[in-house]
Amino acid sequence: MIVATRPEPTVLPPSRFMLTFIVVTIVDFSVFLFMRLSIFASLFAVFKVFGTRMVPSPIFLLS
Repeated sequence: MIVATRPEPTVLPPSRFMLTFIVVTIVDFSVFLFMRLSIFASLFAVFKVFGTRMVPSPIFLLS
């Protein structure tokens, strides 16, 4: 009697270690990106506030 067997997969599914590594890398990168964006947003807000106060307005220069 001939019994059909499943062939060996050519590409093995990722191990638990590899899945954990991929998830941690994605989360770490997203946290890093969020921190960078929040730092740039706060710096932009600071420069916007000080820039509008330090740069004289054209109306002031004309008077």
